[in-house]
Amino acid sequence: MAGTLSAPRPRRRLTIPAHRTEAREVLVTAAPFFLRGGADPAPASPPLLSFDGADFMQAFLSAVGDPVRLPKLLPWRDWAEPPDGVLDAAGRPRYPATLRRAAPVAIERDPAVPSADGVPDADPAWLRKLYLPLHGRFTLLAFDVACQRLGWPPLARERVLGAGAVVRRLRPGGAPGWEDWISVDGKRGLWVELARPIEQRDPAALGDADYAGLGVGLRARLGLPATAPLPAALDSARLTLLPADAGGGAAARHCTLQGYLPVFSAAEQASEIVLADAPAMVAALQSRATATLATAAAAAPALAARIRAALAALLAETVLPPRPGAAALANAWAQVRGFTGVTEAFPPGGAVAATALTLDRTLRTLLGTGFAVLAPATVDAPTVTAPSPEATDAWLGRAQTALGPLAGGADRAARFGSVWGAENVVANASSWRLLLAERLHQLAAALLAGGAIAAPWPGQPAALDGQDSGVLLACTLLRLRVLRLALAATLRRQMFDPDPDLASLTAPQNGVPGQTAGALGTEIAAALGLEGGRFTPEAPPWPQLSDATPPGSGDRRAARAHQAAEDLAAAFIAFEASCAGVGPAFEQEQDQHLLDRADALGGRLGMPAGAAARMQALRMQGLELHEQPSRGLLGLPGAVPSAFAITSLGIPIAGRYASEQVALSTTRNEARAPRLRYDHDSLYVVQCWVRVAGRDACEAPQLLWTLPTEPFAIAEPTDVLGAKPATIQLPDIPRLIRDIPRIAKARARPFAAFAAPPNSSYLTGDDPKDTQRAWGIGWICSFAIPVITICAFILFSIIFSILIVLPGFFWMLLLKFCIPVPKRSS
Repeated sequence: MAGTLSAPRPRRRLTIPAHRTEAREVLVTAAPFFLRGGADPAPASPPLLSFDGADFMQAFLSAVGDPVRLPKLLPWRDWAEPPDGVLDAAGRPRYPATLRRAAPVAIERDPAVPSADGVPDADPAWLRKLYLPLHGRFTLLAFDVACQRLGWPPLARERVLGAGAVVRRLRPGGAPGWEDWISVDGKRGLWVELARPIEQRDPAALGDADYAGLGVGLRARLGLPATAPLPAALDSARLTLLPADAGGGAAARHCTLQGYLPVFSAAEQASEIVLADAPAMVAALQSRATATLATAAAAAPALAARIRAALAALLAETVLPPRPGAAALANAWAQVRGFTGVTEAFPPGGAVAATALTLDRTLRTLLGTGFAVLAPATVDAPTVTAPSPEATDAWLGRAQTALGPLAGGADRAARFGSVWGAENVVANASSWRLLLAERLHQLAAALLAGGAIAAPWPGQPAALDGQDSGVLLACTLLRLRVLRLALAATLRRQMFDPDPDLASLTAPQNGVPGQTAGALGTEIAAALGLEGGRFTPEAPPWPQLSDATPPGSGDRRAARAHQAAEDLAAAFIAFEASCAGVGPAFEQEQDQHLLDRADALGGRLGMPAGAAARMQALRMQGLELHEQPSRGLLGLPGAVPSAFAITSLGIPIAGRYASEQVALSTTRNEARAPRLRYDHDSLYVVQCWVRVAGRDACEAPQLLWTLPTEPFAIAEPTDVLGAKPATIQLPDIPRLIRDIPRIAKARARPFAAFAAPPNSSYLTGDDPKDTQRAWGIGWICSFAIPVITICAFILFSIIFSILIVLPGFFWMLLLKFCIPVPKRSS
């Protein structure tokens, strides 16, 4: 029915509780308000803000009001390659890919850097680098705390009970993990990976759950009794609220925590190895060596590929001639197989077998003569004075010419496979030249592949072995020295014209060449590296350098060989860095390996017997086995490292620790070696915490952790990129002489006293060798401080003058700048 009304609906009654319950509070940490530019405070990591000078707090507070005034970060100063301690033997990062640099807050862009964020690109990527207080650079942290609700209201400032910053270290090697610093007295502590994630910990109240399974080892390393409590708190730098009046009063409307990030500490690390009974020390050292080598072995495939690429480039630029074509080789084979000898008309064993044997024996002899013709007395002077370095063909030509006299010697059958072979090599020199060039390429290919040497002719066995590959490497390193010698001479002419000091390039030192390949490489790298700053205010004072030899010729063989050797050295240095955890036994094993290799090479080259004598003979030839890349190529890990070979090193190295006396000495030395809390071989992050009071007396305080900061390394104290200019004022000698009579009248006491206890003084004579210890009563000798300053500067100048003429130190001239002092105008 249309007029019928529906039944009335029951009414709902609204009930309001007598006591309202607040909604759950969710707090987040965000970038500080002065860096957000009005954006919502979304969860973010605290930024690392670096400032120059002792007035860094004033600079920070100025940046709060005007972020444009933040100091600009520099691409080559504030970022750097990851430390070697976090890379494996192949140079790959051992840390997760999630650890990467943050977008720079304020950066001074470098037009030469193609990266989108202005930081140099590399593999692995560069990371942030923080400097020490002695560099005059200081780092601050800042972050906001806000409530995750509509409008993002800030946390009430009065609710902050405390806040701090915890520096964490990436665990060295192995699976990724973070270590925290714990200490009993603040002077000695250790980095340890605690059991629970940091977000579940109270930094001021560590408990048994944090030390689960670690108690015995930690107490032993910290020297605590078995019943002593472990540290109850993490080391934490104090953070405070940003003053409310900062930023023109804007800070009062935000809850911003800020504080100084300490990246230096005088605290020392406790020893990794705990002094225990001798068998336990032996087992610990052997286990550590095995684990370290196993980690290095995991990087062997990538390391081998890295070495192979650089070695192939080095061989191509130093010893390998152009490869002959197939037709030319066929004609050469036909020519030498049809040779009718003078003494032996018919080849022993048939033409093919005799020719194949002659080829390998002749190549072995050729490598020996090639090593001899590269003697420094023969090549140094022409290399420095010639307009361009000797071509590979010319070097091989001289080596082949030296075969002539050997072909008529009494041992020619052994050197060339047979008398027929010796006469054949002389009679068909041009054909053998092609065959030797091809065989040299085959030997190089076997060396790069780490496999067997190919047969000289199908069906004929190879008469070459691994020692021949070693001689090839030795010739390669001597040729590298020649090319670097030519390039160094070219660079010196350009930098120090008209007095380039070429004599020190060829001057011997006690019968040994003054300049080795490694020393020359250091000088070349320093000189060419300065060209990177050519178009900056600190441009080098000489004209733009050319790495062509001679300049303008386009001949960059020497520069390419130098770069290939630098790549090799970098690979070998990374390998040795990854094996540093083995301890001193690795260095001992390397020395023994090099001595054995020198003995084998010297024996193949006919040097006098004795490993030490042959090592010295190689040095006199210009081959220094203890420098890179010689050390890595002829020692460990070798030209083609394998995981099996690296792992197998554990057997002889563990054997060196088998002696309880050696293990005891090694353990004690490591326990005594001081290691500071922070070092430049690790990566760090910072996580900040803030303790927030409840909204009323009934609600418990809550602990809030921030996200970790971007990873960073800490600069070395001697980091030249962070050093500040310092002027040491020498005394004004005329004024000093005038003031000597005035010292007493002015009642001045500008003296430093040296107190020598009885029987502890020293006598000096006219000759330095006359200096000796003096016996008798004690003395106190006072010298005016200006005199000590003058003596120190003169002594430094003498030592500097000596160093720059020694091998490998000429590059120090590039760090010396002398300018006249301008006279003040009246």
